[in-house]
Amino acid sequence: NISGVDQARTFYSNTGITSGKHYWEIKIDQTSAPSNIMIGISTVRDSRPLAVKDRFLTHHKTGWALYCYNGHVYHKSATKSFYRSVGTGATVGVIFDADNHLLAFTVNSTFIGCAYKNVTATEPIFVACTLYSAGDKVTLVADAAIPIIE
Repeated sequence: NISGVDQARTFYSNTGITSGKHYWEIKIDQTSAPSNIMIGISTVRDSRPLAVKDRFLTHHKTGWALYCYNGHVYHKSATKSFYRSVGTGATVGVIFDADNHLLAFTVNSTFIGCAYKNVTATEPIFVACTLYSAGDKVTLVADAAIPIIE
């Protein structure tokens, strides 16, 4: 379980991904309204407190994420409409295919689409989640089975 802190903080996996297909889920146990949680991936693995503009995992060139507040996806602070708001009780699944450079998402086991088809990096990619508020709490489900997408 990961709980929020008094300032925005991004949490990263210990192990990076360099190849293969991977899937994990983040269950949103509790979030403030609105939900400022970001769920995705990043090549930057640094959980030290950062300047305000750098606290979200997508405010640098090596982060890609679903922003639960509005359902948009972000990369390099650029946004595009993708889904709707996601909040407490929802489970967000992340599908990352490192070999084909694809990043897709599920919400409550329903495939919502491929967000990016050009995720390229020369460094390992890490699971990442940004919590914004002290009341935010999520649970990582790392052993979830990769869903079959038709």
